[in-house]
Amino acid sequence: MQKTAYTVNELSKEIGIGRSKIYSEIAEGKLKFRKIGKRTIFLARDVEAYLDNLPEVN
Repeated sequence: MQKTAYTVNELSKEIGIGRSKIYSEIAEGKLKFRKIGKRTIFLARDVEAYLDNLPEVN
């Protein structure tokens, strides 16, 4: 079964960026998130959209 949501720690490991960068991207409105109680989660489809919208480097 494929993951449908990630925690901050899981997302950090999955895409290879630090927790502080994840929170920075949230603050800038670039990365969508959801809350379940106090826990922050990221839907896989939102993560995919975030990654697709990153600028390309030549």
